[in-house]
Amino acid sequence: MVHATDHDPAPESLGARMAQVLPMLFLDALLPAILYGVLTHFGVPVLWALVAGGAPPALHCLASLIVSRRLEPLALLALTFLGLSAALTLISGDVFFTLIKESFITGAIGLIFLGSLLAPRPLMFAITRQFVARDNPRKQDGWNGRWENPAFRATMRWTTAMWGIAYLIEASARVYLALRLPPAKVVALSPILTIGVTVLLIHWTRRRILQVRSQG
Repeated sequence: MVHATDHDPAPESLGARMAQVLPMLFLDALLPAILYGVLTHFGVPVLWALVAGGAPPALHCLASLIVSRRLEPLALLALTFLGLSAALTLISGDVFFTLIKESFITGAIGLIFLGSLLAPRPLMFAITRQFVARDNPRKQDGWNGRWENPAFRATMRWTTAMWGIAYLIEASARVYLALRLPPAKVVALSPILTIGVTVLLIHWTRRRILQVRSQG
């Protein structure tokens, strides 16, 4: 069993690190909805307002790649989907496709989470290590050492599976909303769906990891 050492992060650090996700949710979810509302209020066609709403998430992905100077797979995937969806929307003129473009992103991310369960270490292990240890080699070694704990391994696989399933459900829910509701309501509800699912997942993951850590 792996016990807490000075190589390990403090129990509160995981929640503090994950709290940094909230500004990203504003840029990727709330800001597009606000931009859409402003543009349509001033008479911009729905299609163009929806395409413009994809600019903040795309710029955020691009900025994160430039700042980190590393090829982050999820950021690259999101940026690629945002670019393709904007191009295809303008070519096809399909408002429905634009409304569900986030579903392609979250659905793909969900599949990546589930697919990583076939790898030696699931995706959530690497994600939580980045939040907890950052680029600190000593903290990274401490986090890597926890993999020897069977309960910790099970928790990492279980949380990875839950994130994958949750994002697939979110993607499906957004498609359902786009089929049933007018564009304005979909744009308003979509960020609430995104933020709600992500915040619940972060809270649940933090509790699960702190629980297994308290068990030694």
